[in-house]
Amino acid sequence: RRGCESVIECIARNQRRIILTAPCGTGKSRMMVALTEYGSSEWWNTILYTHRRLLLSQTSGVLSKHGVDHGLRAAGHSPALLRSVQLAMVQSERSAVLQRKKRPLHEASLVISDEIHAMGGDTVPELHRLHYEQGAVIVGVTATPLDLVGEWDELVVACKTSEGRSCGALIPAVTYCPDEPDMRHIKNYRIGEDLTDKENSKLMMRPGVFGRVLTHWKRLNP
Repeated sequence: RRGCESVIECIARNQRRIILTAPCGTGKSRMMVALTEYGSSEWWNTILYTHRRLLLSQTSGVLSKHGVDHGLRAAGHSPALLRSVQLAMVQSERSAVLQRKKRPLHEASLVISDEIHAMGGDTVPELHRLHYEQGAVIVGVTATPLDLVGEWDELVVACKTSEGRSCGALIPAVTYCPDEPDMRHIKNYRIGEDLTDKENSKLMMRPGVFGRVLTHWKRLNP
């Protein structure tokens, strides 16, 4: 709720380029659906962009689960261009809209781009520019808002990792590391330097097991 309400507040202040961030596992897909539902309540056309087929399938399933009728603008799918909500592959839009002019840009009032941190290159900024010139609100969704391409007005932090843990959406990560290999027999080795392939093979790729295996087993899994 915090993420979606904050985005809507940004829109009310006429901020139209918004980054929405939340840690993995805290409901970004649900936020995208909720924002799509908000757009529909305002009679807005909406388009969601993704750059991976797995995410296309996943997001389509989440939209369908929540009763959001949508078209698919992606290779291998029959288009339904008259539907107000569209789910699009970036690569397909580059080919069909920007290069071959096979179909027009979806006239959206709300544009949502998933995993915006991974959408480098020129295609997404160009699509965003065209949508922005048509008056659309652009929402980039990411768990890692670093090295983002383009201009943005506001960063909305939906929640923090600690909050995800406190409500049970996330569980604490407990990491166990093995003993480091004995490197005393590597001549002239300086701590922090990379090993050569030959040294690496000599150190790691050998028969047997090193480390206090029994001690660790008894301590971690009594």
